[in-house]
Amino acid sequence: MLHHHHRLPRNTTTTSSSLLPYTTSPPPLPPPQVVNGFNSTVFAYGQTSSGKTHTMKGTGDDPGIIPLAVREIFQLIGACQDREFLLRVSYMELYNEDINDLLAPDNQKLAVHETKEAGVHVAGLREDIVSSPEQVLELLECGERHRHTGETRMNKSSSRSHTVFRMVVE
Repeated sequence: MLHHHHRLPRNTTTTSSSLLPYTTSPPPLPPPQVVNGFNSTVFAYGQTSSGKTHTMKGTGDDPGIIPLAVREIFQLIGACQDREFLLRVSYMELYNEDINDLLAPDNQKLAVHETKEAGVHVAGLREDIVSSPEQVLELLECGERHRHTGETRMNKSSSRSHTVFRMVVE
């Protein structure tokens, strides 16, 4: 398995376009090698109301890093005429030290396991096979409806959990 690490070159604000970190990040997100087995991870952190969710999710008019990367991955796959791909997605939240499945809300308090065959994985986490960017984005929206949120002084609808969106390209 191949890994590539990089940092976004600047901080963004809630008034910044989500396109800015996506297009100014060297190397490109996702790396074109994602169709050749490279892993790519984008990690957003910061204080409450600093724009993490907006940067990752965006809006319909200003898509975030995840929707932009999903669309680009499907473009990269479409350009590979000599092979077929299988794409799977999962979406989980970490809330009060519990792992909850955002695509199957009845799957709560899931456990992390490690085996030689599967590597590190979350047992019982739903994984959907996807065939279009629209399908992926619909799953993300479905998962967002199951997230834990609450009001803070800085944000009326603050996410109270951390999320992990995973897209596997095989």
